[in-house]
Amino acid sequence: MRATAILAACLVACATPLEAQAAAKAAVAPVLIKNATVMTVTKGTLANTDVLLRDGKIAQIGKNLTAPAGATTIDATGKYLMPGIIDPHSHSMADGGINEGSRSVTSMVRVRDILNNTAPIIYRELAGGTTTINVLHGSANTIGGQNAVVKLKWGRPVDEMIFPGAPPGIKFALGENVTQKNNTPVVIQGQGQAPRRYPESRMGQEEVIRDAFTRAQDYKAEWDDYNARAAKDKTLIAPRRDLELEPLVEILEGKRLLHSHSYRADEMLMLLELSDEFHFHVQTLQHGLEGYKIASDIAKRGTGRARRLNVDAAKMIRFGGLTEDEALKTITYNGAIQLGIEKRVGSIETGKDADVVIWTGNPLSVYSRVETTFIDGEIFFDRQKDIAMRDALAKERADLEKEDALMNPVASGGRGGRGGGQ
Repeated sequence: MRATAILAACLVACATPLEAQAAAKAAVAPVLIKNATVMTVTKGTLANTDVLLRDGKIAQIGKNLTAPAGATTIDATGKYLMPGIIDPHSHSMADGGINEGSRSVTSMVRVRDILNNTAPIIYRELAGGTTTINVLHGSANTIGGQNAVVKLKWGRPVDEMIFPGAPPGIKFALGENVTQKNNTPVVIQGQGQAPRRYPESRMGQEEVIRDAFTRAQDYKAEWDDYNARAAKDKTLIAPRRDLELEPLVEILEGKRLLHSHSYRADEMLMLLELSDEFHFHVQTLQHGLEGYKIASDIAKRGTGRARRLNVDAAKMIRFGGLTEDEALKTITYNGAIQLGIEKRVGSIETGKDADVVIWTGNPLSVYSRVETTFIDGEIFFDRQKDIAMRDALAKERADLEKEDALMNPVASGGRGGRGGGQ
């Protein structure tokens, strides 16, 4: 079984050595990227430009920069440099289920508690130029769990991957996923069909949200009263903490971002009108298929809509009439705004985090590939190293399969050994 578990972890053909990534993080040497076409996103595209990465930041941008002592120099002539892609709607890394579907309000659960820092999808996303993702709870709940904004530092401890200083968020969901109309009824032996979970309708969803925020308002008022009086009266007993309502109070106070799964215009408008009633802000309407029908209502409240990845950005040029910079913003800077981290990432500007990607050609072309992905100035994907180690990984896989066959002959099609002849 030990060999089987190891084998399962090694099935990715392009995996980077885990032992190297799991080692204690050493000081990262400066990197000077020379002569690239730099797609800054916010400051236009700069031809034949150098970018210096130092101490985890973008230190300098210009022509003919001098490499500091100890720096690694990369010749990017004919290549493109852009900010790392930001995916504001992801379920990558979530291990053990992304829905706590037993209740309609599960604001107390946290996605960060189930993040798998060795999930192969992390490496694949790095190979596609993605550096930051917003790992969301699923869409089975009217008010779901708390999200986690993550830098894809493959193989590092989870605490090191959590984006420092990113505003906390939470996932709401509207429509069919919450009402569960398409789910097969659960039959309990001897008891018949189990009762369905409330709500089963859109009007029920509205009531769930209104009830939850009404309770959150009362809970906030109770704590505000206690805090105002506690300094003078040391005999006061603090109110009982409610882990379900605390995140909703943070929404009311503007300290937690609300991201809502949604499809239809009527359900989105319902949530926006509830936000007016309770004075909270809807940060993003994820998916938002009928958002175009209420575009003015969305814009009036400063709410965003999700788009992602380089090929999807290219489609915005072809079918949406966007400029190259506007298209790139949909997968970089706009996502950073949605997550409240635009001062740190999303564009190539001096002082921002060194989360950048070198491409073989224009990243808006389907023929371009990622060569190198940096996070905080450190390389987490390098295509040339990846290619060089594939033979070694293939041999390691074959050795593990051979060991597994010896230890589990029945499972491998042989006879005898453990469990043989039974």
